Amino acid sequence: MPKHGSRGLLEATAFNRIETASQNVVSHTQQSMLRDQLAYLRAQSKFYQKRLADAGIDWNTLEGVADLPRVPFTTKQDLRDSLRAAPPFGKHVAADPAQIRQIQASHRYGDHPQRIHRRDRGDEDEPDADRPPTT
Repeated sequence: MPKHGSRGLLEATAFNRIETASQNVVSHTQQSMLRDQLAYLRAQSKFYQKRLADAGIDWNTLEGVADLPRVPFTTKQDLRDSLRAAPPFGKHVAADPAQIRQIQASHRYGDHPQRIHRRDRGDEDEPDADRPPTT
């Protein structure tokens, strides 16, 4: 519940510190997280290695958020095709299957389940570690 006073809604409790951070902090955080994600995908994901190679994109030229418009979108159909080609995780899985702790599947978009994989990476590394757990 927001606190009322001279600052109004600005005094509301945020789920995550980034929600109330300055634009400079948000930009820095986005750049850092993107670099980490790109390094992970480059090392772990044959799916994205192929997608970027097919698009003629050199990983070394992806330096930040401004470079994202050059990266091809991954569509739901891409994920469906990936799952069909390499069940049960699909070609797009980037984690070691032994590290996968949760799989969510949905039949909402057709006959074939859409899976989302989650592996535990340690909350201390997560930017939303102070966020309340969800069930």
